Amino acid sequence: MRSPALTIPAGKLDHTVEVLKAVAHPIRLQIVMLLCQREHSVSEMYQLLDVRQSVVSQHLALMRRMGLVAAERGRSRGTYRLEEPQLRDIIQCVLKCNRR
Repeated sequence: MRSPALTIPAGKLDHTVEVLKAVAHPIRLQIVMLLCQREHSVSEMYQLLDVRQSVVSQHLALMRRMGLVAAERGRSRGTYRLEEPQLRDIIQCVLKCNRR
């Protein structure tokens, strides 16, 4: 039995492509995977990813502009969280497809 064809409405095609491009970068993918687990501060992320803080901040800024992540200001530091929880499903799907 054939699966029903997937269709993306014309108005959403460009946005879908941009979201997939955004998570296609290795550092951004790792950031999304961290944020799938829980909220993190920039300092936690750059230490866990072993990259400069400015690198993490630049990638977060891009994803924030796209609405994929959101920043929340706490008492002493800001934290980031996934704004689009469906990213978790996308990552899980890709990981299942990538079994070798």
